[in-house]
Parts: sequence; C-alpha cells; structure tokens
Amino acid sequence: LEIEELAYNAHRLAGAAGMLGISDIAYHLRGCQNAAAVGDRAEATSQLAEIPALTDSFATFVAEYIPK
Repeated sequence: LEIEELAYNAHRLAGAAGMLGISDIAYHLRGCQNAAAVGDRAEATSQLAEIPALTDSFATFVAEYIPK
C-alpha cells in the first residue's frame, strides 16, 4: 500500500469510527493518518498495531448486548 493510500484509507476509517462513537479506534486511525501524511510509515504502522486489541474489546462489549 502506498503511503498516500494509507493516509487516505486511515482518514476514511477514522471518520467512520468517529461517527460510530468508537473513539479509541478513531484516535489510532487518526494517528496513522497523520503519520502517513508526513511519510512516517513506521509510526503509521505502530498506530495500526494498536487497533486489533481495541476491536477485540469492542466485539466483546457488543456481544454482551446481543439477545440470547
């Protein structure tokens, strides 16, 4: 993925996460976007690396509200 595409895609996903109220994920996506925008692939990747644990936590949270 080109660094410009990474910045653009992170921007789009951060906006979606923000609209859904998933602020922790949006925060790291914005960090990725900002790092990618200045060409810092290492920092962009570092920000992305934080997201899987957050999505796991979010999935667990949502699962608690699914009717059984």
